[in-house]
Amino acid sequence: MQTERKADTVPLDWKEVYYTNCPLISASNVDQELGWTREEFKKIGVKYDYFRNTRETDFYPHYIHNQDNLIRFGGLFPPIHVHADIRRTRLLGVTHVPTEGGVMMVRSRDKIYRMKDLKGKKIGLSKSMNKIKTDWWRIQEHQGIELMLMMNDMTMDDVQIVEFPYADDWYNNPKMLEPLYNPSDLWLQRDHKRDLAFRPLET
Repeated sequence: MQTERKADTVPLDWKEVYYTNCPLISASNVDQELGWTREEFKKIGVKYDYFRNTRETDFYPHYIHNQDNLIRFGGLFPPIHVHADIRRTRLLGVTHVPTEGGVMMVRSRDKIYRMKDLKGKKIGLSKSMNKIKTDWWRIQEHQGIELMLMMNDMTMDDVQIVEFPYADDWYNNPKMLEPLYNPSDLWLQRDHKRDLAFRPLET
């Protein structure tokens, strides 16, 4: 009879707690500026800091949860992948983001006015070549395309998906490893207007 395998756990020293934030709607993104959580941890003798406050830590813990004592505030795709395939994580809470719908943006010169006009057209889908982390951009894009088509009585077979591979290799780039003390500092270092992780389909 096969015994149930228990997930491995690591004894943690809770005198230090690190956090990381996704740039989305969450109380932690407000708190990172106000410092309330840091103050509360300080009262009980616990150091609370942004996980990238040393050069020794690259950006990967945000995606693959390979740093102990890390609390991650962010989207669900990376932790689902990590929990299933890499290591056990623990859910501390969920933030409900009200659904306000979305849009399909097209160039003004293209004669696309309704979703039905997409039938037979090419739709770009980015593809990260980074094998360390989950391709969360692609997951969101694919899900968005599929739902958009489904809501308009179409399927993926009605369009032509064109993949746009890109390196997606900035996470441990030496230039990006200068210590950061606030998650917002990342956007001062990344050239996101020309970063293929954000604009892969413009190349």
